[in-house]
Amino acid sequence: MKKGFTLVELLAVITILGLVVLITAPVVRNTVEAQRYKQFQVTVEGMVKVITEDSALDDYELPRRYEYKTLNSKKDLYYIKANSDPIGLQVSGTIKYSPKVTLWITENNKLEVYVENDKYCAVKREQDEDILYGKKITDDSDSVHCVMDNEEKTDLNSILTELGRK
Repeated sequence: MKKGFTLVELLAVITILGLVVLITAPVVRNTVEAQRYKQFQVTVEGMVKVITEDSALDDYELPRRYEYKTLNSKKDLYYIKANSDPIGLQVSGTIKYSPKVTLWITENNKLEVYVENDKYCAVKREQDEDILYGKKITDDSDSVHCVMDNEEKTDLNSILTELGRK
């Protein structure tokens, strides 16, 4: 009696394994993507909390501007104050994938948020109640848009222009 597997048995096992991979790969990819999106949201909310606390420390000198950037090889959120060095603030979490982050507290003591990276965006204009989160897309004319979770499609350049920050 010969020991081993027949070719048919091996092909059956390989086919079953291939089907398992085909079924589970999209589920795993979607789960990882959902966690990255959630991390982006949590980090933006952490930044908002930190700047709200920071702005209260000096009797609300308004307007205020904050940027997320690298200074002295340290990536962090910085309060950009006129005629002085940027002041670093500790924020838990990081914005990955080429971030552009600017947050403002306006003269009216209203928060404005503009955060984007290669995949996601977060926007809060002065009149908005909450921060709107979405996914970035580029259309045929190379315009960059943010499709918000509420299905609103917003041109990111127009938001910056509206905020007067471009």
